[in-house]
Amino acid sequence: MHSLMCTYTKRLRFLLFIIALVIFTIGLNAQDKLNSIGFTSQLEGAFVGDNGLIYNTTDSGLNWSLIPAFTSNKLNNIAVHGNIMVAVGDSGTIARSTNSGRTWALIPTGASFNFKSVSINDSGTGFIVGNSLTLYKTTDHGQSWEGITGLLPTGNAVDLTSISMYGTNRGIIAGMNRKFFLTSDGGETWNLPTSMLYYALNYTSIKMTDSLTAYAASIEGKLVRTTDGGLTWIVVYIDNTGISYNNIINVRAGKYAVAGNGGTVRLSDGNIFVWQLQESSTTRNLNCMAYIDTITGFAGGDNGILLKTNDKGATWSEVEYLQLTGTGTNTSVPVTARLLANYPNPFNPTTNISYSVPFDANVTIKVYDIKGREISSPVNGFRKADSYTAVFNGSGLASGVYFYRITAIGKTETYINTNKMILVK
Repeated sequence: MHSLMCTYTKRLRFLLFIIALVIFTIGLNAQDKLNSIGFTSQLEGAFVGDNGLIYNTTDSGLNWSLIPAFTSNKLNNIAVHGNIMVAVGDSGTIARSTNSGRTWALIPTGASFNFKSVSINDSGTGFIVGNSLTLYKTTDHGQSWEGITGLLPTGNAVDLTSISMYGTNRGIIAGMNRKFFLTSDGGETWNLPTSMLYYALNYTSIKMTDSLTAYAASIEGKLVRTTDGGLTWIVVYIDNTGISYNNIINVRAGKYAVAGNGGTVRLSDGNIFVWQLQESSTTRNLNCMAYIDTITGFAGGDNGILLKTNDKGATWSEVEYLQLTGTGTNTSVPVTARLLANYPNPFNPTTNISYSVPFDANVTIKVYDIKGREISSPVNGFRKADSYTAVFNGSGLASGVYFYRITAIGKTETYINTNKMILVK
């Protein structure tokens, strides 16, 4: 009886250990969501995502560097204006970079709104939109922002999801419940379309391609188009599978791309009523897309997925050389502790493990096998508050699933998290 109880206890402990690791992994995956991407040139650009994540590239996306966190809020969208990048997010978060995303500074607003989208026109005037008819304005290329009320003609406090400005005067805001707002005077006044679509659509993304033409994507899988500055709209594509489309862009004149849930990528080239499904190599939701030229593009989405195309968007493959490494160029101390997904994963035989601690701490990262046995400790020592990357070498280990666990113990704070990785030989 005693031996049976011991066996049962060991099995129960092992089961609880695995459940805890799965829960930690799910929590980490939620942090890895990428929401928006922008490029200031063919070389430089940045991704933003949940929990204040920002990744920067200076070599056309061959390598990506983790920017130390300066907020724990979700970042939803990036606007590009020359070398200036402005990122907006939940709880009134605005961050601005003047060097193509290599360093960032928070801009205080005192707002509690969730900012969803930002766009800046050629003159440096820009707008932020968000939940409950939120509208903020800048006239100095995003250095300062002020809340604007009373400009949007509606009786309902609908959520605004996307904005696109073109030139110095034109702009369109898209939102929930069929809402569009139009400006032809640089945002001094905003008006409603002269006619509404029959469909009750909830828009997720809008892109102006010239002063009169724009495309919008919707949760309901319908794509719409205007050629008169937003006064009237037509449906150009209907997806009957129920796919939500999250980001629509203009690749070049006459060519458009849209990304959506389930790894969906569609292209329209020459015929606005034909949107061909492309091979994306993933079923994860895609939230953002951008091209650095007419041939090469990137798409980001849930669970840290990053795709790249080198053939104008015909095929997309997961980037295997993504390097998430602290750059040390941002002097801001991280505000949240994080253990990021290792990269590459799967790996053979080495992989990078990146982490951030917002307080001085004794830090250990221990690696365990599937049976919960400790096999390595790639990090063991005191760390100042900062972001770091450790290299784990799996030489001598068998192929399989392994788990790595961080424990950071400061004077008054403790951080513990776990993730899994796969060694394939």
